[in-house]
Amino acid sequence: MTKGVSIIMEEKESGEIIRIMMAGKHSLRILLCLCWLFLLMVTLMTDKSAAYAAVEQAGVEAKQGVLDLSGWDSSQGMVHLNGEWEFYWKKLLEPNDFKDRLEGMRETVYASVPSTWGLYRNVEERISNQGYATYRLTIILPTAETYPVLGLYIPNAATAYKLWIDGQPYEGNGAVGVSREQMVAKNVSRTHYFRPVDSKVELVIQVSNFVQRKGGLWDELKLGTKEQISHNRDKNMMLQTLLAGTLLIMGLYHMVLFVQRRKDRSTLYFGGLCIAIGIRTMVVGETLAVSLFPWIPWEFAVKLEYLGFIAALPLLLAYASSQYSRETSTRLLKIVTWISYINALFVIMTPARVYTLTMQANIAFIVVVCGYIVYVYTTALRQKKEGALLNLSVFIVGIVLILNDSLYYSQKINTGDLFPFGMLLYLFVQAYLLSVKFSRSFVQVESLSAQLTAFTEMQEDKIRERTQQLEQSNTELQMASEDLVRMEQSRRRLLSDISHELGTPLTLIQGYVSAMIDGVIAPGDSKTLKLVLDKSQLMGRIIGDLSELSKLEAGQVNFSFMKLDPVAFLYDIYDKYEMDMRSGGQRFEVVVDKEGFSNKLAVINADPVRLEQVFMNLLFNSRKHTPSGGAIRLEIHCLIDTDRPDSQAAVLFQVSDTGSGVRPEDVPHVFKRYFQGADSERNEGLSSVGMGLGLAISKEIVAHHQGKIGVQSVQGMGSTFYFTLPVKFIEQ
Repeated sequence: MTKGVSIIMEEKESGEIIRIMMAGKHSLRILLCLCWLFLLMVTLMTDKSAAYAAVEQAGVEAKQGVLDLSGWDSSQGMVHLNGEWEFYWKKLLEPNDFKDRLEGMRETVYASVPSTWGLYRNVEERISNQGYATYRLTIILPTAETYPVLGLYIPNAATAYKLWIDGQPYEGNGAVGVSREQMVAKNVSRTHYFRPVDSKVELVIQVSNFVQRKGGLWDELKLGTKEQISHNRDKNMMLQTLLAGTLLIMGLYHMVLFVQRRKDRSTLYFGGLCIAIGIRTMVVGETLAVSLFPWIPWEFAVKLEYLGFIAALPLLLAYASSQYSRETSTRLLKIVTWISYINALFVIMTPARVYTLTMQANIAFIVVVCGYIVYVYTTALRQKKEGALLNLSVFIVGIVLILNDSLYYSQKINTGDLFPFGMLLYLFVQAYLLSVKFSRSFVQVESLSAQLTAFTEMQEDKIRERTQQLEQSNTELQMASEDLVRMEQSRRRLLSDISHELGTPLTLIQGYVSAMIDGVIAPGDSKTLKLVLDKSQLMGRIIGDLSELSKLEAGQVNFSFMKLDPVAFLYDIYDKYEMDMRSGGQRFEVVVDKEGFSNKLAVINADPVRLEQVFMNLLFNSRKHTPSGGAIRLEIHCLIDTDRPDSQAAVLFQVSDTGSGVRPEDVPHVFKRYFQGADSERNEGLSSVGMGLGLAISKEIVAHHQGKIGVQSVQGMGSTFYFTLPVKFIEQ
């Protein structure tokens, strides 16, 4: 039965896939036609086609600073103010200067507009793109009794300009200056409206540039009626808003798709590509971003323009690689990515006057990367990979638009910025490919769902059989659960020990480091660094010991015993913990029984690290429960029974405090494991309540040193914790 169901489902799945493939081939032809219609529509909408430009110009061009529009019919459309303008290099002239004809003014030089200064020849020398100049154009209009309101459209002027029309000043861009320090760069398209008073209109434009690779009036200026200029500006802003908004929204959409399904990185690369081009679209052409947010610095906007296409290249190659990974070189992808990283860092770290000079190198890099992507798509097409023909076709269109933009921004052609339209077409094609991919996925999901249903029905009998076996196994597991509970209790006990014992030394280390950062302790203080090292080593020992805590109670843990001078050891403890003990405002003292240790060298057999752990537990317990102004004292005494000369001598260590003491009923229990006093949660003034594990471990350590530990306390007056260790004396 199952075999029959599988055969039926496989036949159904194959039929659905064949149907989708046939429909895909038919849709492909329709999609290609729509793509070419889309390109034609974009060309017409941008007003940049050669035919349209020829109609607009119709032989009208400025000659020697005069543009004769006496035969212009405004109903025929706008005119471009192209041709020869009067040009005064290194002079910032105003309309009155031309009326007065300043003395010493050289013979008038004429410059071609639109063009950059680097392409001009001033007398016999090519001038630099860095500098300042004045443009002047006289426009002759048809004779009329009254003139309508006209509009002047200035899309770009590198990189700051000031405008006069018939002697009246109009708002320009930035601030014109004779040096880099004086000028303020700004780039945003503007429209200026005026009503001519007679048939002659004088335009005077001061331009300065000290901040980028190109200077001057490098883009076309347009003249038309107020309605024509407004319509032109509104149409350009609408197109740019549409393009940028579509690219950014689609980019975010694909980013969300990637978050939902991280295995498919194509959505990540494609989303990043859309966002990069969308951001770049907002700072070129009509400079939509600057129009919306005038406070954006010019330098920042130019960096976004360059970073947009720099980031787009590796993302474009990575997206092609995600589609056809076998046809793409991973090594070349890494090289392109690293070159883009370096280029982006160069743009970020240098001013525009430096990195804009790399435009030609960037164009060459773009050509190389795009050429390689064409190779990838061509190879995929030869191997009959899915979608290769469509990808290759639309990408070739994109390359043409990329080259168009490269030549446009290099002032080779004047067609405008068209690559965003190519990206919009690319989005349209990818949406089609994704729809085919999703349709095939849905068919496969339906097929798998049916197969899963049939398989589930077959498994019901097996599930019943397995249920009986599981019930039997469950009985066995219940018997073993008691052992697991005991193991879990042991694990929790060990974790509790670790949490308790590591807290104190870790707090000390953090305190020393914080003191260094705050300047309380010099960063290179060797004494403090040694203290930090000692306490970190102590933590390492504690971690190892806690894992064998049960062995410690059974006497199975190894100790590193060595001969120690108890007095010197006590002073060493005092030096290590003096700063910590005084940090809360308490006094910290050390008292040595000099009579007991005079003329004799005392020696104890002890593990210094374990012994320090005992002192650390006792000292920090005293500090915790001793108020500011109180005292903490370290003491050492020699205990010798004079009535019994053969008895074992001992050394007595004491840690005393002036805290509030221990309740009498708690004294017998303070050294028990996990003992908590009844008031430990309510009263933080008791010096030995709430000891937990610390005193229990101290007791075990002292016991392994053949010593005894105890406490004496008067509630409200303080506590004295003490322990004794065997000692031997060597006569000096």
